Amino acid sequence: MKWTIRNKLLANFAIIIALLVIQFGIIWYKMDTSKQVVKRAENHDYAAALVALKIRYYVTHLQDVITDLCLRHETSRLGEIDEIESTINKYVNEMETILPEKRSKMQQFRSILDAFEQKGRTMVQQYGQDNIAVANTKMMNEFDTLADGMGKIIQGFVRETEAAAHQAMVESFAHNSSTQSTMLWLSLIMIIATIIISQVSSRRISDPIIRCKAFAETVANGNLDERLEISGEDELGELAQSLNTMSAALKRAHEETQSMLESARLFVGEVRHIAEALKRGNMNKRAQSIDTASAEFREMIDNFNAALDAVMAPINEAADVLDKVANRDLSVRVEGQYEGDHARIKNALNRAVANLDESMLKVMGTAEQVASASDQISSGSQA
Repeated sequence: MKWTIRNKLLANFAIIIALLVIQFGIIWYKMDTSKQVVKRAENHDYAAALVALKIRYYVTHLQDVITDLCLRHETSRLGEIDEIESTINKYVNEMETILPEKRSKMQQFRSILDAFEQKGRTMVQQYGQDNIAVANTKMMNEFDTLADGMGKIIQGFVRETEAAAHQAMVESFAHNSSTQSTMLWLSLIMIIATIIISQVSSRRISDPIIRCKAFAETVANGNLDERLEISGEDELGELAQSLNTMSAALKRAHEETQSMLESARLFVGEVRHIAEALKRGNMNKRAQSIDTASAEFREMIDNFNAALDAVMAPINEAADVLDKVANRDLSVRVEGQYEGDHARIKNALNRAVANLDESMLKVMGTAEQVASASDQISSGSQA
């Protein structure tokens, strides 16, 4: 696949998307862990602490009810003791479910609770039968002992569950703080990575463009020897190769133009010399070719000299004919094959010479007749 600018940008975009996915994955993991910690705390530590507080409340309430029944000498309300005990046992079972490792303790608490309930029930019955002395002396000490033991057990549960709930809260806050810190750091890293990727991508694109612009300005200023050194198979590499090719072509064209201008300058100089010679009447002057000149220049000189020869050929032949006519040779004629105006000159000159020859023959004939008549007259006079 060709590694074009579009593919590079897509690759950078894919890297950013991958970093975002990784960031969201880590954040999701941290948040899920925090949720599990909170859920465990709610289902275990907080629930245990709440159940322990409820057990303590109902145990205290049970003590208050037994005390109240004893003071009121009421035995008709013994069902309240059963209801409260049933409620306490329900919460004890819930505590065993939440904290199975505390099952032995809870069994001990249950035994004390049963004994406490039995002692309390007996005390209420004794008070109801007005056996206050028996109740005070025989059962109060045992009842108080059971109440103290049960209170110590339940108070220990409350302290332990409250400490566990506090620790769970601390861990939850710690996890939340860790999650927030992780999110902050990941966001910061993502921003930095995005900036770095954007900077690298923009520099990979902008730097070659800036160099191409500077190269174009250099070529525009007439420096055709510079070349761009940009490697790559993308559009910028192709642009650099095209600019280098253009610069080389412009250099060749410039050199050819300079050569043509030099040839034109030399040709104009030769034409000026020929013109000056023609003004002086030198018809045989010709342009001189230069060996170091270009082939085009030498061809131009040869064509120019050929044109001059073509122009001067009928003139030279006409001059030769006139020289011979001047030497009384009226038989000469212009024999060259010419076209156009040169043919008109040839025909006119030949007619002129022919007419002159014919006139001279007539003059000579007339002269001979005159001479013959003069001889006849002279001979007649003498006779």
